[in-house]
Amino acid sequence: MATSILLNKLKDIVILTKPRITITSIIVSIAGISFAQENIIKSMCYSILGILLLVSGSNSLNMYIERKYDCLMSRTKERPLPSGRLNPNIAIILGVILSCISFIPLYIGTNNLTILLGIFSILTYILIYTPLKRISSLAFIIGAIPGAMPIFIGYISIIGK
Repeated sequence: MATSILLNKLKDIVILTKPRITITSIIVSIAGISFAQENIIKSMCYSILGILLLVSGSNSLNMYIERKYDCLMSRTKERPLPSGRLNPNIAIILGVILSCISFIPLYIGTNNLTILLGIFSILTYILIYTPLKRISSLAFIIGAIPGAMPIFIGYISIIGK
């Protein structure tokens, strides 16, 4: 019984990172890396790991911010936070930790511009897009910026080396 509860909690924690969005971001970042036309496996691995952590952290923070609004929509009301399956503090702690540690592989294996773009992406997604989507359709235009960052970061992480 305890194992089942633990597995359900772990599943909910993974849901906070929005795995489908994260995987899509990784796929497009690999496309950006491939455009760089250089075969730098080490930098590519650091870049992918950094982007995976960056997107997962941003998504977890987004779910934390949106938890009260997610209760109101049938599409999102069963997510871990609005359904009450997870304490919101887990989402914010996970989001901050993943976002912060995402800069370690980016720092080690890529370049400073990649890190700046990562910071810009998180700030745009969390501080501009997330609150704006409740008040203006312009949010979709703003949301395209952090949405495009994985491919751009992937490309810059290789050519800027």
